[in-house]
Amino acid sequence: MPATVGRSRDARSGAAVVLIHGFWLNPAWMAPLGRRLARRGLEPWHHRYATTRRGLEAAAAGLAACVAALRARGRAPIHLVGHSLGGLVALAALHSGLDLEGGRAVLLGTPAQGSAVARRLRRWGLGWLMGAMAGTLAAGIPRHEGPVEVGVVAGTLDLGAGRLLGGYDGPGDGTVALAETRLEGAAGEVALRASHLGLLFAPRVAEAVAAFLAHGRFPGA
Repeated sequence: MPATVGRSRDARSGAAVVLIHGFWLNPAWMAPLGRRLARRGLEPWHHRYATTRRGLEAAAAGLAACVAALRARGRAPIHLVGHSLGGLVALAALHSGLDLEGGRAVLLGTPAQGSAVARRLRRWGLGWLMGAMAGTLAAGIPRHEGPVEVGVVAGTLDLGAGRLLGGYDGPGDGTVALAETRLEGAAGEVALRASHLGLLFAPRVAEAVAAFLAHGRFPGA
């Protein structure tokens, strides 16, 4: 399916936030987070893209087109929130010069330093499971440079498929290690007790995301 942007039924007038789902997922997984952000005055939109059939460049271009469509509708600022692979899509779009009209971006459980689990799958000859994104997930995007402030939220509830696939070093969210979420050049980072998928459902995560989008820092920072 081509990349699309869809207005959440919870959307209301205010700063727009584009929610970018993760690997093997779809916008429905981002809906609970979108509802919580809507209650905090943000206008959630959902970006759909192919997570295996097309590569990072195509996904980033699709996101840029979605942001351009929102700008054409007069939305400003425009924020980005990407879960897992969705965070890498957001970074790639930002590094291509995407203008958020003063908006910010938050990455949730994103393997910015690359995923040990993804690299292991490739060594096992199972890279095909990740399709065109195999290289992206294995390598990550370890550094951010540019005018847009980016915040990082990592999970520390170590429950997930990653442990069944050989795991990783140190604490993590069950799929992505805490160390793998580190992004050089990030404006802020916070670790919360949530699993990889749990980052999409935890109220504390929504609170942290909303705070960073509004102020450029996480609660308590």
